[in-house]
Parts: sequence; structure tokens; C-alpha cells
Amino acid sequence: MLAKLTRPRLQGALQRGRLFAMLDQARQRRVVWISAPAGAGKTTLIASFIEHRDSVGPWAQLDAGDADAPTFFYYLGLAMQSVMAKDRRNRNTVPLPILTPEFLADLPGFARRFFRELFARLPTEGTVVLDNFHTIPDTSVLHGALAEAFDAIPDGANVFVISREDPPAAFSRLRANETLHVIGWDPLKLTLEETRDIVLGERAIDAAALAALHGRCGGWAAGLRLLLESPDDIEHVDMGTAQGEPQTLNHYFATQVFASLSAAQQALLLRLAYLPTIHVGAAQALTGDANIGQLFELMLKRHLFIVKLAAQSPTYRFHDLFRAFLRQHVEHDYSDEQARAQILTTAGLLRDLGDVDNALALYLQAEHWGAVTELILQNAAALIKSGRWRVLMDWIHQMPSAHYQADRRLLCWLGVAQMSINPAEARIALEAAYVLADAQGDVNAVLEIAAAMVQSHMLEYTQFKPLDRWTPVLERAITESVTFPNAEAEPTQNHAAG
Repeated sequence: MLAKLTRPRLQGALQRGRLFAMLDQARQRRVVWISAPAGAGKTTLIASFIEHRDSVGPWAQLDAGDADAPTFFYYLGLAMQSVMAKDRRNRNTVPLPILTPEFLADLPGFARRFFRELFARLPTEGTVVLDNFHTIPDTSVLHGALAEAFDAIPDGANVFVISREDPPAAFSRLRANETLHVIGWDPLKLTLEETRDIVLGERAIDAAALAALHGRCGGWAAGLRLLLESPDDIEHVDMGTAQGEPQTLNHYFATQVFASLSAAQQALLLRLAYLPTIHVGAAQALTGDANIGQLFELMLKRHLFIVKLAAQSPTYRFHDLFRAFLRQHVEHDYSDEQARAQILTTAGLLRDLGDVDNALALYLQAEHWGAVTELILQNAAALIKSGRWRVLMDWIHQMPSAHYQADRRLLCWLGVAQMSINPAEARIALEAAYVLADAQGDVNAVLEIAAAMVQSHMLEYTQFKPLDRWTPVLERAITESVTFPNAEAEPTQNHAAG
């Protein structure tokens, strides 16, 4: 199961009773929005609350790729499948609907149906958690769709949204009609008593030093953790702001967290800087250290900006702030060749593990167009089938135009991706693919492209005269010796040339 769909497993997390009571009260609304800066303890709070209340439901760690509505619903559906697989009562095992192009005309309607079906599979007080919601830009159509969908949440159930930002304008109506409740930064700040409980779990401290420590961290959980890793003379430390001036945070990660580890441990962590989530086996493969899991458990015990996602197959994730620090460290201190080699090694490992999205992002970053092409061609059909046609288009368009314009396979998939949304635009890519395939004498490709051209006109259902051009192409290709690699490549199906 993808780690991005797994709730963090907590170790020694502070049980914040006052905030649990606040969340219990807030759950009278359908949507509870947690808005606070990075490192404020948002994810830990919700994970510990759900664990304490024994709530059931999917957890999705969002990223920029989820701004694409079909991708968002696809992964949330996968998360729900995991929840259902663990439910011995086996309510409804039918997968949730996939957002294919025919539903885009009424995206809010699809979103409402999706959430109704999702909650129908959960217990009465089920929960959905959308973590890192701030990674979805304001321009995404997902905001408006979810604002409509949240009205479909049944009484007693909840969606928890964890974000560094307040709800966008699309959710104003939900706030006005009290469907959505916002818990901001001020309530999340550690009280003096909470600071004391955390500190006394690690060291003895007198009242004056505790007050000074609490005052310097300003209730910021990440700031407190950084200060606890500081030298004893913490009275000389200036934490800056919770919003985190990058240079200030980098300085503290470098001088406190990173410096507290041995040179060998530092080197191991830098080798892992580009892993979005860290399976122990993958970490061993990247570092060559069979005992790397012991370092993760040490960091976990010391609360050094790492969380554990799964116990049976140990998987971890660095805090976003710390992972960004590690990447900046690599890109600043390594040569361009060394940094690129590390990115490519990590990308290859992610590819082999089946994490296509993150592998492709790294290959794009390294501008390894051959590897990008290979991944696209291997996964294009699955993307189309799961409704993620826009992702396929974006992947292709992130390559240099000269590269994909010279590859009839990429052009053909680009046309297929555009087919249901803009058939006329799809034909531009398909025409270019046809010219290349015909020049190369690839009869299979010519046949498939011609069939796709026909389908593009059928989808518009306006003018059929242009089909006259493609009829003889199909007839000529079919009369020749055409062999297909598998049943899915038969001309009765609309697949791109492989």
C-alpha cells in the first residue's frame, strides 16, 4: 500500500486533552479544518486523536499531483480500499468510482456521489483525513468540487483537513452555514504545562529554565524540539518565527538536529534525501547499510523530525521541513554530477518499487528524457484507464517539445489523452504521430492511429466527411500482415501504438 495513504504511527506523542476536547466539540460540524504553520504538530494531533477515539477511515497525504481531480479521487479510492481490506465485517468491497472524462462536465456532482459512497462503507462516526491540503493550489477545480462534496458527509462522520493555510474562498459558504469549523494556530500552541510534559520526558529542568524554554519556542512544537537538541545555554538561542524563515530553520537543522548525529549517520541521511517515504528495504538498498532501521528508530525515539507509517513493513517519512533541508544540503554541498547521480539512483529505485509518480518527478528533475519516455510508455494505458488523462498530458508536456514531437508513441498517447476532452486538439497530435509512423513503415501504429482518428470524429458526432480519408488507410493496413502483441492492441480497442 502506498505510504502516502497510511496514517502515521505515533510513539510517545503527547496526549493533548484540551485539544481532544476541542476536537470533540468541533466534530459537531462535518468538516474540521486545522490551519497552522509547519511544525505546529497538526498531523500528530489528528493522528493521536483518531487513534485515541479509535476512528475508522482513509488517510491521504496530499501533494501537488493531487491538484488533478482524477488523481485525487483515484488515490482516495485506493486509501478506502485499504480500509475496507482491514474491515473483517467486509461491508461493501466494490471499488469507489473513478473520475473518467465523461463525469468532468459535472465534477461537483461526481464528488458528492463519491463521498456519499465512501461514507456508506464506513462506520457511523467514520473519518477521512486530508493531510497537507495546502499543496493543492487555489487554481485547482478540486476546491469547488470538494466544497460541494462535503455537504454529502452524513451526520456523525467527519472530514479532517490539515493545512498550513486557512480555507480558500471556495469553502466560504461552508464556513458561513457552519458546516466547516476552523481550528487555527493559537489553540495549537503548546501551553507551559504541555511544554513541561514534553521536556520532563527527556531531561530534568527547573521552573525558571522551563519558562525560558517555553518563551523562546513560543508554543511552536518544532521549535521546542530544535531547542531540546540545542546546547545547554539555550538562553542565547533566537528561534525566529513559527512560519520559519528558511535560513533560520536551515541553521537550526544544521547546528542542532544534524550536528547531533555522527558523520556516518549524516551521510546516510543525505543518501535518502530524495525518497518521499522511506521503506527500510529501500533505504538499505540506497545506503548499503543493513542496520539503517536502527538509525530511524533512534531518530524516532529522540523525535528528530521523522514519523513511522507502518510497523509490519517498516516505513518512515521525514518531516517536510527536514526533508527540504536534506535536499538543500545535497544540492549545495555536492557537485552537480554527484547530486544528479543520487537523484537518478533514487528514481530508479522508486521505479522498481512501483512508485511511478515520484520516480518520474525525479527523472524530470534530472532531465533524463529517455527514462521519462520509458516510464510514460509503460504507464500510459493505466493512467487513461484510471481517468488520469491530464496527468499523462502533463508528463508529456514537461518534456522538451522537440523530444516528444519526434516520438510517434508519445504523440499518439498525447492524442489519446486529449481524445474525450478535445477531439480536435487530439487530432493534431494524432496527425503528427501518423506522419511519423507512416514514414517508418509501422503498419500496426498506422492502423491504431487511424482508428483513433475515426473515434475522435465519432466522439464529436458532427462531421463525418473527414472519415473518408481514413477508411482506405484502415483497409490497406488490415489487408497487410498485421500482428498484435496482445488482445488490448486489437484495432477494435482504442490504444496508442506501443
